[in-house]
Amino acid sequence: MTGIAFTLFLIATASSLVGLASLYLAWKTRQRPALILIGWACLTASAILFTFANGDRGLAQGGVILMSLACLLILAPLLKGVDGMHAYVRKARSETSEEAPLTAMRVLQNIWTFLVSGPIAGIAALLASAAMFRLLKPETGNPATVGVSAIILAILLWALFSVLMLMEARPIRRTIYAAGLCTVSALGAFL
Repeated sequence: MTGIAFTLFLIATASSLVGLASLYLAWKTRQRPALILIGWACLTASAILFTFANGDRGLAQGGVILMSLACLLILAPLLKGVDGMHAYVRKARSETSEEAPLTAMRVLQNIWTFLVSGPIAGIAALLASAAMFRLLKPETGNPATVGVSAIILAILLWALFSVLMLMEARPIRRTIYAAGLCTVSALGAFL
């Protein structure tokens, strides 16, 4: 790796850190869309810089670095021990008044949330990756690279769609978004 490529790699790593931190802060302090935009912009910029630094290998190396950083962020509370992990839960429970009673409607909403963010988001992701496969499949030659890319895209889209569904607080909007995603993905895959 040349000096310029290594510098790009370091800048991309720093941009990844800023992106992860912004998304984490956006998750902790709800109602901050600017943090979400900054986080995704930094992660997109880091992906581009990783690619410029070392091509597809740079992007793969950047992905490994991002996963390692995310694992360290998740591991940090675990290293504090059980009390450190659950301290914020106890604090949040003590600050709130009484919890809402568990009703049949709340149970049904929880089940529907699971279905929308899990299987339905997965179906939309599979259909979207099938649409990408149809779009990029070569006329002649081996389509294995596009097939592997479609599989990887399906996993990433499933995660993205699930997060987008869980970000929405209202069940009716989640349902509308899920139906829209499935419809658009199915149209791309079958038409």
